Amino acid sequence: MATLRSKPVVTVYVRHRDSCNHASRGQFYRGCDCAKWLRYSRDGRQYRQAAETRTWGIAEDKAADLQKQLDAGEVGTVAPIVEAVQPTISQTIDTYLKGKLGSGASTEEAADLMCIWRLLT
Repeated sequence: MATLRSKPVVTVYVRHRDSCNHASRGQFYRGCDCAKWLRYSRDGRQYRQAAETRTWGIAEDKAADLQKQLDAGEVGTVAPIVEAVQPTISQTIDTYLKGKLGSGASTEEAADLMCIWRLLT
């Protein structure tokens, strides 16, 4: 049996600034000057991209253009949302030590930091 694939539908939404007086009205409020974004799902993954405008009407035009590209199968290179990779504790400490040494820490301070690092690992 063939599976049904839903057609991606591009939606405009707002990412309100912390200082926006209209944030309580939700992500579909058209009347504020906050950044407008485009969102759609395809193949079970959600995609988001900046509309690069603060005007709802312009964002809708961009959404219509993206919708036409999706319908024609032209959009295939849009990168999915990627989770940020958290550095390990070891990598974080290494970065800290290199920063300290690069900022001109004394050799005594550098030796103390290296000693502490060895104790931790």
